Amino acid sequence: MVYGINPALLERPAYNAAFVSQSLDVDAAILKTYLPRAPRLRTVILTVDYTAPGYRLHRSAENWRAKNYLLYTPVEVPHKPAHHFEVLSLPLPISAERIWEYYVENKDPDLITRNLGFAVSVVQGETEFNNNGRIAAGRHTNYDELIRQENEASLVKIAELCLQANVKLQLITLPYHEDYMVNREQSQVALQEEMITNLTDQFSNVSYDDTAARDQYSENNFRDSDHLNERGATVFTTRLNALLRGGRR
Repeated sequence: MVYGINPALLERPAYNAAFVSQSLDVDAAILKTYLPRAPRLRTVILTVDYTAPGYRLHRSAENWRAKNYLLYTPVEVPHKPAHHFEVLSLPLPISAERIWEYYVENKDPDLITRNLGFAVSVVQGETEFNNNGRIAAGRHTNYDELIRQENEASLVKIAELCLQANVKLQLITLPYHEDYMVNREQSQVALQEEMITNLTDQFSNVSYDDTAARDQYSENNFRDSDHLNERGATVFTTRLNALLRGGRR
């Protein structure tokens, strides 16, 4: 299951290094670790979304996901001691349930890696809205000046790493359902846009395409208000191919 870009459909060889709740500092850490090992890399595609002015993985309720990098990759991210252990990263009842589902019910783990990168273990079901846009946008509205500065520094670091490696950095914004779009706080949207503009103005190897504002997606392209489903990922990746070729569609 993919929520945005399907690397299997890109016209160039690609690897998905993005995972659930990943913040810009983690993106920077991944590039710092793997860019020296990827001499043929030509383009990095990076999402800078509505959460950029106020979200940092290690300062969020999702901080337990740091274990995914510490245990299974050489990437170093901010973490707690418990994050060095799969079972201790989450409350024990949740860990026990996950162990049961994996070993007894033979369910896929939440974290899946394949030849094309990270994947999400989610069965494609009915589209979930039911006021989801207002709830999701409210959850993602969390401006913090310190985090904004830290994330701007992470963006600069990413751009510098790409520039040093002669790699193009393509910034994008993934599509959202209209219900999510109208419930965003416009002051935070302005900060998001300012972060992007500052970076594109500063670095010649950085460009930006705002697909969220320009393109129209049907309701059946969304899993919920802020995630595409596999149909939507196919549509989006097709348009991304055209962008990478130098066109708009």
